Amino acid sequence: MIIRSLLLAFALFAPALALAESAPKVELGAPYRVVDAKDKQYFKVGAEMVSVKINGDEFTIQRFDVTKMTQVSSAVWELPKGAQLETIETFDGTLILFYSVWDKPAQKEQLFFATLDAKTGSFPAEGSRIMAVDGKVTGRLVATGFYQFQTVDKFVVHHASDEKKLLVEYRKKPESRDDSVNHDVIGVGVFGAGMAELWHKEYRMPYTEEKMDRLATTVDPAGTAYLLAKVREGEGDQERVKGEPNYHVEVLRMESKGDQIGVTPVEFSGKFVQTMAIFDAGAAGLVGAGLYNQGSKRGSADGFFTVSLGKAGVPGTPVFHEIPTDVLAQYANVWEKLSLSAKGKEAELPWMVFSRMVTANDGSVTLIAEQQWIETRTYTSPQGVTTTTYIYHYDDILVAHVDGKGKLQWMKRIAKHQSGARRPGGLSFEHFAAGGKQFILYFDNVKNLDIKDDETPAGHVDGAGGFLTAVEIDDSTGAVNKLSILDSRDVGGIEIYQVGADRIIPISANAFVMEAYKKKKEDVLIRVTLPE
Repeated sequence: MIIRSLLLAFALFAPALALAESAPKVELGAPYRVVDAKDKQYFKVGAEMVSVKINGDEFTIQRFDVTKMTQVSSAVWELPKGAQLETIETFDGTLILFYSVWDKPAQKEQLFFATLDAKTGSFPAEGSRIMAVDGKVTGRLVATGFYQFQTVDKFVVHHASDEKKLLVEYRKKPESRDDSVNHDVIGVGVFGAGMAELWHKEYRMPYTEEKMDRLATTVDPAGTAYLLAKVREGEGDQERVKGEPNYHVEVLRMESKGDQIGVTPVEFSGKFVQTMAIFDAGAAGLVGAGLYNQGSKRGSADGFFTVSLGKAGVPGTPVFHEIPTDVLAQYANVWEKLSLSAKGKEAELPWMVFSRMVTANDGSVTLIAEQQWIETRTYTSPQGVTTTTYIYHYDDILVAHVDGKGKLQWMKRIAKHQSGARRPGGLSFEHFAAGGKQFILYFDNVKNLDIKDDETPAGHVDGAGGFLTAVEIDDSTGAVNKLSILDSRDVGGIEIYQVGADRIIPISANAFVMEAYKKKKEDVLIRVTLPE
């Protein structure tokens, strides 16, 4: 076993920020043979890291000892004939692969699961069926080739906060294409240890598609399912009437006993809900959170909001946390500066996507959103041939911390400007919380290490290496440390490739591992331990 260790320098986030007491520790494991694949996914399973590398119907499963930094096993598994991968999840202390199979003679959409075998390091040849749905199930249509398409994400998985319950959700193919007539039929199945079914029902939604949008779904530790819905008022699908929201939000509650849907409305006092998600916060019960705006631009954000939904879906009053003007001005690009100059306090942050909410034992929550947008470039050749390409942008991150009483403690803006031809590719960020701190990890341009508040971040392009950056925020004080962890051009004397936030797996309160390519047909594990 070979583990090389090195200490790397780090920089200040800004002159006013505190300096970390010591540098991150970066270790390299022994190289192992690369597995080329179009799709690579990484998971923490017990004390190991597991990677699943997918090429069509062929799956390579690799297990790694994150202490010794070595590969434990490698196995190849094939998806059963006629099957389609749905998702891979960690649950019940192991890794579970879900796939669907259309039973044409019986006209049933079936869902199967296969559990990773710790001895063989692979999945069984055939999984176990847990659902058989009459008729077709809808999903997302994606291109798989030249004029070839496939429906994916037909079955969506949600986890309870204690990771002891798992919910599978699906939407049956509508009988009518007319949104003013059709009522969605949503299937909900809740499972416990060993993927034992606790209950499974189908519900006809109380409103037509024209009037109702599904926002989010979750399951609590008791096995009760909750669905958030935006319900428009009156006839038609107008969301804005005379400058005011023409909708309200409802919490739909579904339980193992009874077939009725419990409905609880949530009022937002004239605010426009840009995005909303629902979370189980343990002792605090259900919490709704997301972004709101003034309704003029759908993707913009005026701030975060939180609302207590209670243990029985009984709502409190939403609390709104507006983005401070100084945060709007910080790292602003030319368009944001023009908007701030023209609108002042009414300005909003554009292209915001709500990412996640993190709950703490004291009832406090951390809210995270990221700027994401798509640039379209169209070129027409002299011969008249038109080519369109898409550039995916992942820019600044907004982080807010709200105490257990709903009061905003701090809001921070993290500067970055990432772009690439894939979505998300190695862009965006990884996050974990530990020891009363939030950690944001991403690949960046080294020029942004000491960026000033009035500067715009330099760009980082996916696939062009970059510096792995960690931003550490203290929950109680909001103090920020920004550390440069490694330069992909020189990690222990080697250059690494194919790096990105999607390969980062937290393994402890202050450590994570990631896989990288080092040339010569070899990959290598990198372990980073952050200063405590």
